[in-house]
Amino acid sequence: MEKLVVSAFMEEGQIKLFLDGVEILHPSEYQASMELKPGESYCLHWFVKARFKSVFSITVSSPSAAEFKLTKRVGEPGKETDGYYFKL
Repeated sequence: MEKLVVSAFMEEGQIKLFLDGVEILHPSEYQASMELKPGESYCLHWFVKARFKSVFSITVSSPSAAEFKLTKRVGEPGKETDGYYFKL
């Protein structure tokens, strides 16, 4: 098993993170970790609802195959969603 470590920062608003459709980071939390199976493919995706132009960031610091860093400003509608795939 490999440990997934995810953290988030939200200037103002709320952020939800999902791994393969299962919520792993709730709006009141800013860190999560869990064990993942090697050799499997995963999709990490998120939904952000916040004031226009507020800043949010998402960081996956472990395992190395999943490392990811995003810092972004929320666009005009005040909502952002995106994601990425990784394989261990």
